[in-house]
Amino acid sequence: MSGLWLTPEKMSSAQLKILEAVKFKAPTSRDLVWIKSSGTSQREVAKWIGLERSALEGSARAVNKWIGAGRADRWLVAIPEHHIGGYSIGVRAKLSKSKVVRMKAAWSAKHFADLVQEQKITLSSLVPTQVFDLVAQSLRAPKSIRAVFVGGGKLDEKLYLKARGLGWPLLPTYGLTECGSQVAS
Repeated sequence: MSGLWLTPEKMSSAQLKILEAVKFKAPTSRDLVWIKSSGTSQREVAKWIGLERSALEGSARAVNKWIGAGRADRWLVAIPEHHIGGYSIGVRAKLSKSKVVRMKAAWSAKHFADLVQEQKITLSSLVPTQVFDLVAQSLRAPKSIRAVFVGGGKLDEKLYLKARGLGWPLLPTYGLTECGSQVAS
């Protein structure tokens, strides 16, 4: 899959003829959300990928159904919203009519845990480095949190087990920004 969708106004006439021949409707810029991706390996350079809103919403519906997200949930955004993990929270919350709380300060494991406690957060997403910070500070999970998606890299099994021992309900995920969705949790 290509890392960039072209809008029809930026395509050559030859590209448009090919698309017309296969009856492909290229998304317009208003149908796209631009997400930053680090690629599928550490060797790749970060790039921006245009993803169709409808695909992101379809993924969010599936995740919401799987975890039973609803009005009573409160999501905490601790990942930049130009990354798929952070952006997806807003889409999931909108579709499930959940509340969203955003970390306004720079990342701090203590601040994250305090916000979960104070705001009675039920759902969030983190990357493995953030999980490491929670474990390194021996921060226990508040009772309100019921799921934390962990993506953006491989979560070490020992780290996972230590975090679970502190009560963090981690759901390691495998996703591809290029697909606009979690592939597995």
